[in-house]
Amino acid sequence: MTKAVTKICGVTRPADAVRAVELGAALIGLNFHPPSPRSLTPERALEIAAAVRGAEGGEHVRLVGIFVDLPRERIEAIDRGVGLDLVQLHGDPTPEDAAPFAGRALVVTRVPAQEPPTAAELTERMAAFPDAWGFLCDVRPDVSRGKLWGGSGESFAWELLAGVDRDRLGGRPLLVAGGITPDNAARALAESGADGVDVASGVESEPGVKDAALMERLLREVADAA
Repeated sequence: MTKAVTKICGVTRPADAVRAVELGAALIGLNFHPPSPRSLTPERALEIAAAVRGAEGGEHVRLVGIFVDLPRERIEAIDRGVGLDLVQLHGDPTPEDAAPFAGRALVVTRVPAQEPPTAAELTERMAAFPDAWGFLCDVRPDVSRGKLWGGSGESFAWELLAGVDRDRLGGRPLLVAGGITPDNAARALAESGADGVDVASGVESEPGVKDAALMERLLREVADAA
């Protein structure tokens, strides 16, 4: 396995973003979904982006904007204003939604913990996005019970991803999320065969506040798993 990547998602403070960069995170997620406790204004996101770009090694880190079923015009405005590298499309994106962000869209496929799809069905869902930069499989939240889009701490059967036909995805990155912590990141990678992990609540002391020690443990576990 080549070096796995780590995405620290839901960053709300410039200092946390800088520490994530210093520890070796490859992607920093900035949340623009207002119901989330990790949601940012574009102005706050710009502060974090500036901190990342000013950090040593920050030029190699991708800033990822997280959007949930937001109109294209609003996504484009935030994208331009903050200077995002990738656009993560959460909710129920279609290939048409991703097309304007060709080569930069990180498309999320939501996997229910109960009665999950087959690996073949997951493959078909992701292969329908030929212009995506990559893919992220996360647990499907029960929004009817107040569950959030991401950062819920819940997981699905990671081993489902091991059966995905990666050739159909054209070698594009596949990340796994959902209940990942420093204690299980290596197992998530081993069971899923994914190229990296996406972690939000698993490295927090409270929603949106990253714990430096937990991030360090996570990045170490991911590095050791490669």
